[in-house]
Amino acid sequence: MLNFFKKKIQKKIIFQIILILLIFIITNFFLNTYIVSKSSFEERMTSNLGFCEKHGYGFINKYKTKYNLSNNSYIIYDKNNPYPGWIINQFFNPKKFKYKIYINPRKMPINESIIEKEFNCYITLND
Repeated sequence: MLNFFKKKIQKKIIFQIILILLIFIITNFFLNTYIVSKSSFEERMTSNLGFCEKHGYGFINKYKTKYNLSNNSYIIYDKNNPYPGWIINQFFNPKKFKYKIYINPRKMPINESIIEKEFNCYITLND
């Protein structure tokens, strides 16, 4: 009688272990753990939010301390994506600003003094 319960408990434990492993494999737990351990936070954010596309996270983050972009920049972005001002703790475009940031604009800024340019992103001075 005791052997019967031991075998039943062992089968239940083995079934639970297999079930847990299947859940880990289906949810890509091992791959996600590897990616998080091997890449930095900045690399993961740039790969998900784009350097000069989508939110423009990589471009804005690269120059936010150099030009002190917080609360003194106007961001022109593709309206298909959410407002990228959260990257520099700016949740709306200010009325007075020193810089204009173009994230993947449809038209290149003309007659403006371009300070920084990478791919299709620009930082210009407000005239």
